[in-house]
Amino acid sequence: YKLEVCPEAATALESMGQRGVVAIALCGTCQSGKTYLANHLLDRPQQGLPVLQVGGSLWSTTRTEGVWLWAGGADKDDRSPVILLLDCEGFGGAGASVTDNSCHGASRDMQLLALCWLLSSAV
Repeated sequence: YKLEVCPEAATALESMGQRGVVAIALCGTCQSGKTYLANHLLDRPQQGLPVLQVGGSLWSTTRTEGVWLWAGGADKDDRSPVILLLDCEGFGGAGASVTDNSCHGASRDMQLLALCWLLSSAV
């Protein structure tokens, strides 16, 4: 697989200009509540905003794939840092092995975890 930044994420990051950024990665096993936590950290349910989609099962079509970026605090004054939540796909999917490069392989899990560590202020 290859890593790529989608154009929407690049545009969103560029629009932040010189503002400070605090990046927090949400990493963990499959179906452990990472996206649910992201919704509450971003205060989406409390504000009546649509929640980020959460997969209902290991093979759900709405599961997180790769790393998704969500921004919070972007609407505050220019001196406040933007909080970036990196919502990583779940680790340890069915059939994971160290040499497997499939969607849920242990090798991919390690690569995604390393990427999140490199991009984050906190993991």
